[in-house]
Amino acid sequence: MELINTYTRAQALKDGQQFNTDSLVSGLANESGIPYPVYITLSVKHILDEALQYGNNDISGILWDIFSMFRHAVRRANFDETLSFHVTITWKHRHHKLFRFYAEFGAVDIDNPKTAITIMTKEDL
Repeated sequence: MELINTYTRAQALKDGQQFNTDSLVSGLANESGIPYPVYITLSVKHILDEALQYGNNDISGILWDIFSMFRHAVRRANFDETLSFHVTITWKHRHHKLFRFYAEFGAVDIDNPKTAITIMTKEDL
């Protein structure tokens, strides 16, 4: 099979389609018990950015909640499909909004086979 095109994680980072969570809050994924680099997609970043507009949120707290719920989902996962999990985030007027996220384990990039995690929304699947 001939390879027609590739879109690497490095390109996605450069294009602003993905973000390394360490660039948002250094070391938080590791501190929360996730031993791999964690990347989020632009759609997840939009959720974070919107949540930050409401006074009771900060980036560390929201990411901590996402990482915590991801870790709980991993414990019950069978890993034959994309992992899904829910996170409640404080939203407008201090109301809580439930978000469904998805996670996939894969390589850091095409030239780096080390394990990484990508957290995304349904529109990224």
